[in-house]
Amino acid sequence: MSYAQHIHHQFTEQMALFESTFEDQSLEKCLAQPGAGGWSALACIEHLNIALHQTVNEIDKAMAKSIAKGHPPSEVYSPGFIGQRSARFLAPRDGKVKRRIRTFKKFKPLIIPGKEEVILNGFREHMQRLEAQIQASTTTSLEKCRVVSLFGPVLKFK
Repeated sequence: MSYAQHIHHQFTEQMALFESTFEDQSLEKCLAQPGAGGWSALACIEHLNIALHQTVNEIDKAMAKSIAKGHPPSEVYSPGFIGQRSARFLAPRDGKVKRRIRTFKKFKPLIIPGKEEVILNGFREHMQRLEAQIQASTTTSLEKCRVVSLFGPVLKFK
């Protein structure tokens, strides 16, 4: 199984879990905050939407550059040093988030009553774009792609 196939398989499983989880939940439960200052499930999804809006666009740009330069597809992918360290640092341990980073103001979710379906559908749209990017990743070398981070062009991830 290639790296892209492996990622696509994981992606499909996670999206199925997302859909099955949210189809059974009431709106009240999705909007419930776990505690003072905590984010509801819907707020977390809106936070992802805000970040994904920029991220999927940057991935499209990086892949287009790589394709334009004629980089041949690669079967193997290894993240860059910063990306690997960031992912490891933020990864949940034993099913719990151990480390948190402060959220920049531009990434804080704003839930507008009556827009809950817009948030969920926006997330689904971003996931469809990511799935298309995973499938398109077989046409170029991800080793050559550099994606501008959410922090701006100062920091790029491989």
